[in-house]
Amino acid sequence: MFVAFSDAYTHPNLWHVVASLAHIFIFAIIFFALEEARRKDGKPCEPKNPIAKQLLYYSRHISKYYALHVTVYFVALGLHGYEGFKSYQCWILALLSILVTECMVRGYNYLSENIIKRKNA
Repeated sequence: MFVAFSDAYTHPNLWHVVASLAHIFIFAIIFFALEEARRKDGKPCEPKNPIAKQLLYYSRHISKYYALHVTVYFVALGLHGYEGFKSYQCWILALLSILVTECMVRGYNYLSENIIKRKNA
């Protein structure tokens, strides 16, 4: 699988593009259907489940997560001397990237909301 995807990532063909997009559309359809089933009077409601709240937070700020997560990998790669990582190190790096990116996005959102509140006060 690694061989197929490593080549396909840099040189995609139609099948790889369809396979890559299929899971995104399937999850989008599932989440859309669940949200539509939960709506009351046509208005969206805030989920009570903490996992659903986190997924909703991700979807609202996905561009920030996408833009910032790469910096964590570049910093880790630089600290590692631009050497390759072992598989267990990749898993640890993925978890670290999630945590650090989460802190950066939430920190940015917190600071930007407080700055807006101060300007309006």
